[in-house]
Amino acid sequence: MGADANVDAAAELVGSWVTEAAAVPSAGQGVLELEFSVDSLRLGPLQGRVSISGGRADVELQASRPATASALRARQLQLQHLVRRESGGDVELRLL
Repeated sequence: MGADANVDAAAELVGSWVTEAAAVPSAGQGVLELEFSVDSLRLGPLQGRVSISGGRADVELQASRPATASALRARQLQLQHLVRRESGGDVELRLL
């Protein structure tokens, strides 16, 4: 699987989590935080945190596989754009 497919898969996963977290009834009150860990066959282990406050989501994402981490870093702007598109909101993405 190519690096672009890894970026697309990561964006789809993270975007769906941001969308689901924002739909939680208490999401409009204060700060909602979600920590996640997933082991994907295509991406390997991913860990992250989503923090939603005032209609804005901050996302931290860390990939355990060096090849996946490198592909995500090389395409960080593209990944951020894809996560914004998937979630439909204002998202700041940091790769750890």
